[in-house]
Amino acid sequence: KGKSTFLDLAIGLVEPSSGSIYIDNKKQSLNNSKWQEKIGFVSQNVFITNETLKKNIAFGYEDEEIDNQKINECLKICNLIDFVKNLENGINTKLSDLGTNISGGQKQRIGIARALYVSPKILILDEPTNNLDENNESLIIQNLINLKDITLIVKTNKNNLKEHFDK
Repeated sequence: KGKSTFLDLAIGLVEPSSGSIYIDNKKQSLNNSKWQEKIGFVSQNVFITNETLKKNIAFGYEDEEIDNQKINECLKICNLIDFVKNLENGINTKLSDLGTNISGGQKQRIGIARALYVSPKILILDEPTNNLDENNESLIIQNLINLKDITLIVKTNKNNLKEHFDK
């Protein structure tokens, strides 16, 4: 109990109703843009726009601002390279609103790639692999664990994932 509340507190969406949050033994308020800029968050329900795959990953960036090398790194981490190779226009293929032309697992992996694109210091994943097969799940979690300079917070009910994390 309280996992969703913990995530809301960690993201800075809500303040504690009692008590305080401490990071490195310093009292913190996380409801501020300086903290939230450090966070990449992937919810259980990833929102897909009627834009290209590239723009869905580099969400909110103008075309001239998008770093294709960074897009490719995110695609590799999320095991989306083969998916992209099978698309008619690669990363420039347009996705339908709400992602109706892709699978639930592809939506989740695009959501993780989107969160990674902003180079977060903290990556928060809320049931990130519910729609993934075991092979994709294992590969992506291992790729995320191997990332340098990033803290992973993963909410999951899957026992096989829990063994990868401290608590």
